[in-house]
Amino acid sequence: MSRPRSGVVSGAVPWILTATLALLPLAISRRTLDSSEFPKTLVLTAGAL
Repeated sequence: MSRPRSGVVSGAVPWILTATLALLPLAISRRTLDSSEFPKTLVLTAGAL
């Protein structure tokens, strides 16, 4: 039971990473509009990368 499950998890990882990268700019732009802390967000994003 654990073997197929681990295969599914490893197969889902690239999709999760792709979705995260796709949603990251949207989250950044929304946060920038909400808090008006663009430099701080930019630094945090660069640090995360």
